[in-house]
Parts: sequence; C-alpha cells; structure tokens
Amino acid sequence: MAISPRGYLGRLRLGDGRVNWAAAVDPDFVRSHAGILDALRRIWQVSDLDPDELPDEGWKGTPRLTRCRPVQEGSAFSVGDAAGFVEPITGEGMSWAIATGVAAAPCVIDYLRSASMTNWTNAYRRLMMTRRLRCALVAKALRWPKVMSAALRLAQMNPTIGHSMVGLLISDRPGHYA
Repeated sequence: MAISPRGYLGRLRLGDGRVNWAAAVDPDFVRSHAGILDALRRIWQVSDLDPDELPDEGWKGTPRLTRCRPVQEGSAFSVGDAAGFVEPITGEGMSWAIATGVAAAPCVIDYLRSASMTNWTNAYRRLMMTRRLRCALVAKALRWPKVMSAALRLAQMNPTIGHSMVGLLISDRPGHYA
C-alpha cells in the first residue's frame, strides 16, 4: 500500500495470481495531474515504489467515498449503505448493513403497528456513531504516511499489539473483529 496526504493506493495478489488494485484519491489531486493514472503513479512513486508497475488501463472512478443521507424519511427507513457510509477502508460494510437492518426491524414494526413516526434516526445514530467515527479516523490516518509507518512498524515488531490495534479499529470489542 502506498500512502500520501492526497490519497492511498494498494494492490493485492489474489489466490489465482491476478492482481487487484484499488485507490482512494482526492479529486483535486487528480485534476492537478494529467489524469488518474498520472496521479496514482505519483502516489506510488512518492512511496519509493516503481510507478511503471501500475496497469495503464482498467481504472474506474466513483463518487466520493463518504456519504451522509437521512436515515428516515416518512415511512422509508434506510439501512446499510442506503443510510450513508464512510470511506470503506475498514471493510465493515456488510456487518454495518446487517447490524442496521436488525436494529431497524423493531422501529419498522412500531411504525406499522401505530402508523406514527418512530425515531429510527436516533436509534441509527446510537448504533453507528462510534463505528462511523472509528472508520473516518482510519481513513484520515491513511493520509498521514508518518503515522501509518509508525503504526505498521509497531505492528511488525509486536504482532500481538498489531492484532489489538486492528481489533480496536474495526470492532466494538477490542481484540474481536466485526
């Protein structure tokens, strides 16, 4: 993984030998270069990696990776990504979708029984506030190469600490993965 204040880029070799590339880059950084490939090569190069390793084609852009949306509008209750999301660097999307779906069920039942407004918005906020904040902090930390380098060195020196750090970042229960 290559980390810069303007974004990050990583690769993963799959079991069948293919390589999967992914990046999250500040749109202004891309605009200040000759396109996405040029911006990605710069990030890769700044991390002392060979920019010629990057594939020339196949890159696809997406809208910003963090979105906030109303979680309840009238009788519509949003869960999972429909309720908004934080940059998906911690890989918690599916667990968040399941958790919010389960938590919304009693609110939907209350709404159907009484036809009055339930407060899914507050229930969602209580459930997701810490999770979303934690994910946002991880995404921010990835823009600070020195912080990430220090954390990775610490994790390499002591795998137990590394495991605990990951547990803190992606779970409500330290030492347990979500």
